[in-house]
Amino acid sequence: MWWFTKGTGGGGITLKDGVHINRDTIIQTGNGGSVVISKQTHIQSRCQFSAYVSTIHIGERVQIAPNCSFYPYNHGIAPNIPMGKQPLQTKGGIFVDDGAWLGVGVIVLDGVRIGKGAVIGAGSVVTHDIPDNAIATGVPAVVKMFR
Repeated sequence: MWWFTKGTGGGGITLKDGVHINRDTIIQTGNGGSVVISKQTHIQSRCQFSAYVSTIHIGERVQIAPNCSFYPYNHGIAPNIPMGKQPLQTKGGIFVDDGAWLGVGVIVLDGVRIGKGAVIGAGSVVTHDIPDNAIATGVPAVVKMFR
């Protein structure tokens, strides 16, 4: 079973034909965020899509391993204001292009495009764009080679 929650001002989710979402995956929207998951995409267990302030768009035939997280926003860090009261900020949405593969535990942050056919290694944190057909790993993720 997977869960969808819509917070204040949250947009919807769109699941295209043939999308597979495995158990314990959470999809949340709020503050104008929305989620689109395109055809034939497979999402393994315990992934989290938190679309606040901006959008998450997952292309066709994308493979997402267990425990991956997508955050198209950040909390502010102004001094003397508790974290729970910080305004949400974003550098833009997240776009994962067709045929990309994300390994176990990948975290994708705001303002990132992962290119068509790109592979992101397990445990990587994606903080900037990854080109088409690149293989990237690390914290932050760095392109190691092209397929």
